[in-house]
Parts: sequence; structure tokens; C-alpha cells
Amino acid sequence: MNSSAGLWFLLALLIMCDREKCYGRRHHKLMKIKQTYVKKFLLLLLLAFCSLALRCASSNKLESGDVNQEDIYQAYFVRRAQEAVEIRATFRLKDKFGDTLALTHPSHVTGNDKEMVRRDGFMSGANYVADAKAYQAAHKFDFTTTKGKTYTNAINLESIDFSGNAATTLSKTAPSVLSVTRIVKEEGVKVTLSIKDGKDQQAYAEVHGSRGVVGFRNSVYFDDARKAIIIEPDFLKDFAAGAVTITLTARKEKTAEQATARGGELVIEYEANPLTANVSGK
Repeated sequence: MNSSAGLWFLLALLIMCDREKCYGRRHHKLMKIKQTYVKKFLLLLLLAFCSLALRCASSNKLESGDVNQEDIYQAYFVRRAQEAVEIRATFRLKDKFGDTLALTHPSHVTGNDKEMVRRDGFMSGANYVADAKAYQAAHKFDFTTTKGKTYTNAINLESIDFSGNAATTLSKTAPSVLSVTRIVKEEGVKVTLSIKDGKDQQAYAEVHGSRGVVGFRNSVYFDDARKAIIIEPDFLKDFAAGAVTITLTARKEKTAEQATARGGELVIEYEANPLTANVSGK
């Protein structure tokens, strides 16, 4: 091969190599674009699935006078926590996920015979609230439609708190006894105990009515004789020795007894003032 032919051969080889590099870069870029679109598609698919599986309540607002009064769903919520009380009524179109409804005169709602006032939330739509300085166990709600029909619903839940002589030390080697003001036995009431330390280690458990039987033992339960909640050592196994905060919450849910065919619900929660304690043992 003469020098001229050799130069032409080297030039052709360089061009081919450059084309290969260019193709490789383009191919790599196309692959990155494809991967990006696939990731976006999968993310949208996941969001769509979550929206269907975990449907969120609407925060849109409509006037109740513009809808069929038989399509109104009632929702009442009472909660006491940190010595603050929240009382709220929300009306929705068709079901618990529907658009919220602002009551059109003469439609209105009262709580324990006192007019509830409208207070809208950025993500919660139209709501009606009542101010309360102290917790009341019994609550009655009267909702009147624009056609003058009234639906009355009530719910009650007695408070439960840690008593003054509740233990301030939780043992990892023996059952701990937390004295409470009462033992909860009502049907439909769920009591939950939570323990949290300063490192965000947290454990929850429903407070059961008894220790249970062999093979089905409960770690957190009521003791009628001691008027207390018993915490077994295994419930504390993931906690290091040191300070923890204990919270106790009672919750009751009820289906509205007086409602349109769309139904309704009432929920009441009572959270006791938190108790500070120390975990001891290894």
C-alpha cells in the first residue's frame, strides 16, 4: 500500500470512528430520554393507582341550595388533644369524598343546640365549627336542609386520663403499671397507647381488655382490679434506657342514625394529657 492510499485509509477509518462515536452519543442520549419518559410514566401510573386506592376527600365548595337535598352526606368530628377541643361539621355531595357544601339559607347546623359557624380551610373546603373551652362527653348535632327537614345525630365518649399516681418508670424486665381514671369497656371504642423517645423511636398498641390466653398474649392491656394499663416488657424491647413520652387516645366511630340515603358518620376522639416517664433496664 502506497503512502497516498494509506492516508486515504486512515482518513476513512477516522471518519468511521467519528461516526461510531456520534452514533454512540446519540444512542446513549436516546436511551437516557427513553429512560426519563419511562420513569415519568411509571410515576404517573403510581400516582393514578394511589389516587384510586387512597381516594382523597374533595376540597371543592358548592352551595347546598344548588344540589338535591337528598344527596347530602353528613360528617361530624370531635377531638380533644393538648387541652384544646375541635368540633367540626362537614357536608358533602353524595359521599365522604364528595365536594364540600356551604349551607344555603335557611339550611343550618347546630352543635349541642348552639349555632355552628362556617370556617373554610385551604385544603378542607367548607366546614362548620363550634368553640368549646372544655371537653364535653356528649355531643348532639341538628342539621336542617333548605327544605326544612332536620336530621339529629348524637355521639358520646367519656374521657380517660392517666391518674395522679401513674408510674413514671417503665421496666424492661417486669410489667409496668400505669394507673388511669377509668377502664374502657364500651362497644365501639378503641384505645391506643403510644410511646416515643427523643430519637424518634416509637411504638403503638391497642389497649386490650385483658392479657389474653397462652399463644395470644397482649403486650398492652387493662387491669380491672388495679384500674390500670399494664405494659409488658416485650413492648419496650426496642427502647433504650432514658426518657419517653406516653400518649393515650380513645376513639369512637358511629354511623349517622338520621341521614339521607347518602348516609353520614360521627367520630369522637379524646387524647389524654401526655405522661413523661423513664425506661429502665437493658
